[in-house]
Parts: sequence; C-alpha cells; structure tokens
Amino acid sequence: MSNDPIIYTRTMAAVYAQQGHYDRAVAIYRHLLAKSPYDESLVKALADAEAELLVQQETQKGDLVQ
Repeated sequence: MSNDPIIYTRTMAAVYAQQGHYDRAVAIYRHLLAKSPYDESLVKALADAEAELLVQQETQKGDLVQ
C-alpha cells in the first residue's frame, strides 16, 4: 500500500471490500491473520476478498484488450 495511514480492523477491511477496494481489504485481512492465524472468520473474509480481487483484475484485463 501507499503511505496512506492504514487502520487495521475488520470493519475497515469490510468497508474497503464493499467499496470495491479488494486489494486494500486483502492487505488488511492478511495483517489481521498474521496476528490471529486461527480465526476462521478472517480466513473466510480473506478468501472472499481475494476471489473478488481476482474477478476484478480479470475484468480489468478484459477491458484493456477490447
């Protein structure tokens, strides 16, 4: 991430995901999981955000090709 101040909370990650900023959400979820690696809700939230990020990236690639 850039030099923006980051608030590492589940709420902030969820807000980023809802806004379509999946890269930021993923970064926060990874940070939180480093501190709580067995938190299943964080594992699921990260997986969901990573899946959405992949879809977003593929969509952007498609837009560039057209």
